Order: sequence, then C-alpha cells, then structure tokens
Amino acid sequence: MDSLKLHVEVGANKFDGEGPADIIKVLYEEFLAKVGQEPVAPAVPVSQAQPIFKDNPPPGAMVELYKKVFVERDGAISLQVLPRTDDATGDALLLLLHGYQRQKPAEYPVSAVRLMQVARLSGLNIDRLDRAMATVEALTMKAGFKRSTRYSLNNRGEARTMEIMKDLFD
Repeated sequence: MDSLKLHVEVGANKFDGEGPADIIKVLYEEFLAKVGQEPVAPAVPVSQAQPIFKDNPPPGAMVELYKKVFVERDGAISLQVLPRTDDATGDALLLLLHGYQRQKPAEYPVSAVRLMQVARLSGLNIDRLDRAMATVEALTMKAGFKRSTRYSLNNRGEARTMEIMKDLFD
C-alpha cells in the first residue's frame, strides 16, 4: 500500500492529507468538488518536493569555489584554505559549518566532537571549541550540552560565510 502526503491550496481553501494513497485521492476529489474548481497547477506531493538548500549544490560559479575551499578526506569535510581575517579561527569554523550544511546535510548540525576533529584536520590549533565558537556566537546556533553539543549556522552566519568565501580568492 502506497502512502501519500499532499498539501494543496486553492484560493483560500486548503487540503492537507497524509495516509494511504487511495483514501487521500478520494478525499482530494471530494475537496475539489466542494471547492468547485480545479487547481491551477497539478498538486505535487510534499514528499516529492525538492528541498531548497540541503541536497542542491550551489549554482554555477559557486561549484568551483566550493572545490577550492573544501575537501573531503575520510568522510570528513575540511578546509583547503584558511581565511586571513581578524578572526581567522572563528571564520574558519563558520566555513566548516557551511561545508557540512552544503556537502554533508545528513551530518548537519555538526557535533562539537566532529567540528573539533575537522578543525584540527584543517590546520586550526584549538584547545577548547566552546571558547573558539564564542567569537562567532551571534552567527551560529548551539543545541545540546557538553559532548552532545551540535552547532549550525543562523541566517547571518550563512551570509557571513558567503562573504568569507568570496574574499578568500580576491
């Protein structure tokens, strides 16, 4: 039995359904009959919709930039080039988070243990990750406690990583 998840909006009317495909199709047809019109575009099941960022590679010229900045070694994303900024360590950690977000979405948000490993692999000398991350605290999100801590970028952090990457080769 196929399962189906469907979300359709027709004007101000909404249809949400999840369950066996044959039941959802019948309920959807009843919905259309009550609304009295066909949808403008065919409905796409939510489970088949493409994600905006996670699995999509960056467009065009950004692909080459990603190849210059990031490298995958033994299943870990590391930096080939370290930033030369006032806060090089913090900016490098932001780049590592961004690399995981784009190239290994299954491992994003990144655990503190993994982030420390890839920071060392990239050539950063960090004694304590929490102190190094304190400099970029406004650009990241932190969840968890002690060894189960996970880090991710917020919108400002995402914008900052794009600036850093563009400045690396200018």
